[in-house]
Amino acid sequence: MNKVIFLALMTFVSNLSAFEDSALWLPTSYQNLAPELRQAAKKMELKESCEKVLRGYLHDSSHSIDDATFMIVCRSPDRKTHSVLVNAQSLEVHYPIAVEAPAEPERDLEAELKARIEVVWKACEAQYQKKTRFMRNLITLTEGRPDPVVDEDGTISFSVDFDAESLQGAALKYRATCRSVDDETPPKLSILARKP
Repeated sequence: MNKVIFLALMTFVSNLSAFEDSALWLPTSYQNLAPELRQAAKKMELKESCEKVLRGYLHDSSHSIDDATFMIVCRSPDRKTHSVLVNAQSLEVHYPIAVEAPAEPERDLEAELKARIEVVWKACEAQYQKKTRFMRNLITLTEGRPDPVVDEDGTISFSVDFDAESLQGAALKYRATCRSVDDETPPKLSILARKP
């Protein structure tokens, strides 16, 4: 019975180490440093910054067993990886190797502009409907969404031509122009007589 408990305890202790031996590698000529590499990996996993050792191997700056250095690649609790150099003789961590932050994805300016144009058009369309709702015999001449005009300063404008009638029945020709200067200010719609 004691033997069974002892074996279970040994299995439990051996499983405390999260890294696998297959994650550690040394060239044939450096195999006698295998215990040190295991110790270096165990030492790194005791640090809060290293939740799991992903890989451990001989750093390519090592020229002999006496000056051998291990590269240990860790995964941190926030799931990011980083590498450190560990002296094979003293097991001192030399320095962390800076991990380059992933490059920010390039902004798709064309997609952003298209999205902004859609938002501005919806606001302009709502203003157009509101300002012309009481006009007599209104006929909108511009079909669908008109092509936007985008100035260098980012101003977006739309123009919609339409006809209506005065109270006396006279034909009126108008152009509604809606401009959006930026995302903070609501677009402004103005209606002026359309020149023939």
